[in-house]
Amino acid sequence: MKLIFTHTAEKQFKKLSTEVQDYLKSKIREYQRKEALFEKHLKARQNLEPATHRLKVGNYRFLLELEIEPSTHRVLKVGHRKNVYK
Repeated sequence: MKLIFTHTAEKQFKKLSTEVQDYLKSKIREYQRKEALFEKHLKARQNLEPATHRLKVGNYRFLLELEIEPSTHRVLKVGHRKNVYK
């Protein structure tokens, strides 16, 4: 499983505190090693075009567009759960 960040998502990620960035990176690496964890925290979303799924990591969410290429997903947005869906 590979995540490709859009320019917007990368900027949003870099605005987060260093501690949060480190936490999210470690969790994503863990999800990449264990496909079952990735599937557990991935959920299909409706009415969030072009995002098709969200990935839950603690209180943070990654809005994704799945399957650009096999096992490759595009990250469209990153943020705290109370702000990311706005």
